[in-house]
Amino acid sequence: KVLKNICDTEFFSYSIFYNDKNEFTIYKYQDHTPIPIKDTVFVHTFNEKEERLITDENGCIHMEGLEIGMHSLQEEKANKHYQNENIKLDFEVKEDGIYLEDEKVNQVIFENKVKDFSLQIHKTDPFQMDLENVTFTLFKDEDCTQIMDIQTTDEKGICTFEGLENNMVYYCKETQGLDGYEENNNIYVIRLNCVPVHDQYDITINTNITDIDIENHIIRMNVLNTPVKKL
Repeated sequence: KVLKNICDTEFFSYSIFYNDKNEFTIYKYQDHTPIPIKDTVFVHTFNEKEERLITDENGCIHMEGLEIGMHSLQEEKANKHYQNENIKLDFEVKEDGIYLEDEKVNQVIFENKVKDFSLQIHKTDPFQMDLENVTFTLFKDEDCTQIMDIQTTDEKGICTFEGLENNMVYYCKETQGLDGYEENNNIYVIRLNCVPVHDQYDITINTNITDIDIENHIIRMNVLNTPVKKL
């Protein structure tokens, strides 16, 4: 039976369960999904002795035969595409079972977020010249009223927005161009829907599949500006 659902932290939540078996199992899932996360390393500590445990293909760590006393489990290393939240769980093994926060438990389910992405914009002209001092604004809403961040291209024509979350939609506009170039009124809609453990990276810009550096979670977008034609 479900005893308690705890979802009061920014980066992870967990639920605890109990049945009549004297065993303890941790499950690791992608947030708001039943998708298990493998290769998460936890450190189990008892009487100052440590052992490292790794979640399997089912996102599971199963523990049996635990000695009576206080134990702790702490996340040491997340799957490389997920946020490492340094989660620590203290629980007590008694003669009549395992207790967490005064509740008798057998299972704990943790949820973790996919690592945030960055959006890297490269601004050039038709001759592949990098354009410096072009300003872009990233918005949270389609009406482009809720500003998330403002960035200006450097001497290489590049600016970068950090902190784009999975399962979100963002809107980007060029808000300050350069003299001598046509005005760019496009709104770039960036959608993210990723399941890294399934190698699923559905990231689009205006419905088009975009260039992604999966290893470093970088979304790349090239924006071209055309010089104004001289009469």
